[in-house]
Amino acid sequence: MVNFLLVIIPSVFFLLIKMAFSGIRFSDTNVYFYTATELLRGKVLYKDIFFTNLPLFPSISSLYAFLIGRKIEWYYITAALEVVVTGMLIFFITFKKTNNRLYSFISQCLYLFSFIILSTSDYQTGVFLASFFSVLAYLCYEKKQNFLTGVFLGCMLLTKAYYLPVAMAFFMYLFIKERDRFIKTLSGFLIICALVLFPSVITARKEFVKDVIFYSLFRSQGIDKLRIISFFITHDVILFFLFIFTLLFPKKNILFFLTITLSLLFIVFFQDIYFLYLNILVPYLIFSFPDFLITINHQLKKYEFLPYFTICVFLIINAITYLKGYARLQKLDNLQEILAIIKEAKPEYLYGTMEITPAFSYLSNVPLFDNIIDTNDNLFYKGVLNSNTLTRRLLSKKTIIVTKGLYYPSDNINKPITGAVVDEGQVLKYCTKLYTTPIKTEGLVNSITLFKCY
Repeated sequence: MVNFLLVIIPSVFFLLIKMAFSGIRFSDTNVYFYTATELLRGKVLYKDIFFTNLPLFPSISSLYAFLIGRKIEWYYITAALEVVVTGMLIFFITFKKTNNRLYSFISQCLYLFSFIILSTSDYQTGVFLASFFSVLAYLCYEKKQNFLTGVFLGCMLLTKAYYLPVAMAFFMYLFIKERDRFIKTLSGFLIICALVLFPSVITARKEFVKDVIFYSLFRSQGIDKLRIISFFITHDVILFFLFIFTLLFPKKNILFFLTITLSLLFIVFFQDIYFLYLNILVPYLIFSFPDFLITINHQLKKYEFLPYFTICVFLIINAITYLKGYARLQKLDNLQEILAIIKEAKPEYLYGTMEITPAFSYLSNVPLFDNIIDTNDNLFYKGVLNSNTLTRRLLSKKTIIVTKGLYYPSDNINKPITGAVVDEGQVLKYCTKLYTTPIKTEGLVNSITLFKCY
């Protein structure tokens, strides 16, 4: 009963925060939701829908969409639910290893209320589902359920391919230290990968190879890595100390050391890295917390209360920082007004920035032009799509184009179209502004504009 209460209280508190600020945001989540609903309509992934990730996440997203009655607002909440379940697993795994309720409770709270979890769990991107499978794999490893360990490592990778360092760490560790378990774990991994990938290989082999391998592996660099890493260090000080501790004391747990080291190498060498990707590290940093605390307490002796007090302070700072600056970030508060304007204009199609256009399309029942869901700028830079040709085709139909822009009057900047999704010259020449709304995002983009092109 005590364990149950310790697990439930922070979980409920976390969910209450998320529910209080829930809503549709300027986010890739809208792409994943629209893709899920298209799969429920019978469309074939890769063949009918351009998709750059492995197929498990869209399949599970379709299940989510079905269970929640295809309500996009609830789809966003599924990420928070995944975080809560993962936090519960962290509690019970830590308790099983340490038999210490305080360590287990703090470990769960460190996970739920770390800044990276608070700030990225407003969006459903598959990352927390991959983390859930990652933690399940570790739980099965601890229970010596080797085949299931491999199965969940496979599910993790099939959900988000950039969790590859975690899978590599497990297999390296098992091959070096516990070779008798290696084959069974590898068998589970290969079988689940074959089962999940088989339908895509059969129905859309060429498209699968083109979308997932040739596009995803060679994406150009996004946000500056040093900026991402420094943001992590300054906002998640405790996790950073756990990171340093894991690297400095590899013998405490070689598996954790390998996971953190390989993840670090991935972050350094893979070009297109985002803050969200650092979630790869978080569960294994948390698992190293009891060893970290024991080591610190051994040094402090009479001041054992100090680490607990410090952790509480940082978690409170995390919560305040999130609530003041990030809880409403990228949230679209005037959604109904925009939908009313779209419906009144009666377009045949919608097209535009991937972060919000799929949501407008789904909620207004106006189809996306050519069913183009993903309009990431990289697709245009790599020649997968051509903005000049595409814009000419858009102008021949009754289309509303949705763009993201920059509006900074104090600096004399008013640029309603940024990025590569349309030919700016053609849109400004032949379309009229229908509606513009401000939005607070993580970057410089601070406006959304609807252009009526008929």
